[in-house]
Amino acid sequence: MRSTIITMICILSTTICSANGMVGSWKGKLLMNFTSLNIVIHLTKDANNNWGATMDSPDQMAYGIKMQTLYAQNDSISLTIPNLKINYQGKYSSDSIKGTFTQQGQQFPLNLDRFVDENINNRPQTPQAPFPYTEQLVTFKNGEIELAGTMTLPKNIGKNKLPAILLIAGSGPIDRDENMFNHKPFAVIADFFTKKGFIVLRYDKRGIGDSKGNFSTATTADFTSDAQAALAYLREVKHVDTQKIGVIGHSEGASIVFQLANQKSINFMVSMAGPGISGGDILKRQVKILTRNAPQFLTDYNKTIDYISATQPDAIDESLVASCFSYLDSTSNGKEKVQQLTNALLTPWMVHFIQYNPCNDIKSIKRPLFAIHGAKDIHIEPELNLRSIEQCFTNKKLLTTKIYPNLNHLFQNSTTGMPNEYVQIKETIDINVLNDIYLWITNIIA
Repeated sequence: MRSTIITMICILSTTICSANGMVGSWKGKLLMNFTSLNIVIHLTKDANNNWGATMDSPDQMAYGIKMQTLYAQNDSISLTIPNLKINYQGKYSSDSIKGTFTQQGQQFPLNLDRFVDENINNRPQTPQAPFPYTEQLVTFKNGEIELAGTMTLPKNIGKNKLPAILLIAGSGPIDRDENMFNHKPFAVIADFFTKKGFIVLRYDKRGIGDSKGNFSTATTADFTSDAQAALAYLREVKHVDTQKIGVIGHSEGASIVFQLANQKSINFMVSMAGPGISGGDILKRQVKILTRNAPQFLTDYNKTIDYISATQPDAIDESLVASCFSYLDSTSNGKEKVQQLTNALLTPWMVHFIQYNPCNDIKSIKRPLFAIHGAKDIHIEPELNLRSIEQCFTNKKLLTTKIYPNLNHLFQNSTTGMPNEYVQIKETIDINVLNDIYLWITNIIA
């Protein structure tokens, strides 16, 4: 799960540009009240003149975020994400786009310059069409919310029934491919298992990509409800063997896997970098790693987390949270710093995350679970969280665990495990991890 020290994830939307010269990558700094964020926009155009775009915020470890459009006329573009109340308007001229970024009514300059991104296409594991299997775009509903995804099926199934896997993504505005740092881990996993004879379903989070709903107000409980709807849809697919359905979750997706423990339709469960301790404890340990030179901030941050953890959501006093960081008021734009930090800690998702302890859900698991971690994961510390999972798990015979020595939070081979490596690493996921999961599953469903 991503660090929350940075208080704003800035997401732009897609555009259809009239000028072919806009194809390519654009980079600039989003100048905010007290800091700046590097922003990258990638614009593409296919053979049918359809435009596409993604946005990266490297400082926040957010990559490959899909965008939408309001208009693109001549040298003007207007971009928006309604759910996050974000807009961007810019003017294109030669090798620059000069514009204004607006979020929650606040305006900030964002000027972009053309550059060559050496990493964007350097992902050899990303599956490329034509695929040796069938790919279907699907929709299903959770109440009134329509969710969209991709289901992959081996070719020439005939009347056969096949095992099936549901993929559940980690935290943040993540699409069906779990697109991060220009990597598409879920596309890679789906490709691997479909070639092995599985039906695989992956989907956009609510309010992201082609899925409806409001992402900004959703909590992990809402995402768990969406996963239940995805499972219900998967059970109705005629070629699915309903006795051989499993779930694979990464990071927050793994905690959702734990919360699905009582679903009778699940036959096996895989946790990739899943938390074994409370969200509040995870945050405190993340911040300790990332703020080694700020002891006062760390102390006050921990006190705030403890307060939120122990207080009913509707009883949390925003002024008390803000007062914990009041010493920042005397710094440049200090009041804005405090307000943004307070707002970030008190979103519905964050409060739920801080208060959620997976142990009770893990105790109720009565299905085989394969829990794996990378030894260099700095977000979900492997030994601490895995030890907690083992302690909480009731029937030890159903639990298999493994720690991979050189892998990070994304299960890439890494040097330090720090987030700045993610985008630099060509590998999307270590193939040994995929092989181990496959062998474990085949043993379970044999």
